Amino acid sequence: MQDHIRKITDKSVKIQSQEARNKALMTSKFNGIKKQARQVRKGANVASKYYQSMTKTGYVDPQFMDNKK
Repeated sequence: MQDHIRKITDKSVKIQSQEARNKALMTSKFNGIKKQARQVRKGANVASKYYQSMTKTGYVDPQFMDNKK
């Protein structure tokens, strides 16, 4: 009976340690994915701003001009 309990305890410890390793791997993988997503968003934002500045879509001509001299 004690032998069976010992085997079950050993298996439980192995499972818990594997779960801890899996959690650490999962956390690092998710952090990498989040970092990539941030880089993609930042790159898209920079490209959009560049395109707007090159086409001058955000530029508004002066509405009032002072012709006095």
